Amino acid sequence: MLKNQSISGDLSILWNSLSRKRKIQFFQLLFLLLLGGMAEVASLGAIIPFLAILVNPQEALNIPLVSWVVEVFNFDIRKQFYGKLVAIFSIVMVVAYILRFLLIYVTVKFNYILGHEIGIGIYKNVLYEPYNVHISRNSS
Repeated sequence: MLKNQSISGDLSILWNSLSRKRKIQFFQLLFLLLLGGMAEVASLGAIIPFLAILVNPQEALNIPLVSWVVEVFNFDIRKQFYGKLVAIFSIVMVVAYILRFLLIYVTVKFNYILGHEIGIGIYKNVLYEPYNVHISRNSS
């Protein structure tokens, strides 16, 4: 292998050695990564409005996101709506955690499959080299 080869050259060689199925799985993983990122932002962004409503519901209506949620879900601030609020907050959090778990599972599975495929390719290339190449190597 050349010593002056760049990382982008190595990545290009790696990308070209992948099967079509692995390339499709890579882009699916990339899409899932973006979904997971958006879910994480949503779960973190829901904490402040949730706490603001619990502390002072009237003042929380000054936050644009809170007023939008109140309008969309038809909440009445004068009545006790904390049960509905907790349910919505819990759903956002559960969906975010499910996406996070799914992302970790799919990433680990993809890495193991990719490592297995590359390992088999390397082993196959070494195994099918001519006999003279094996004899010329000093393996001891």
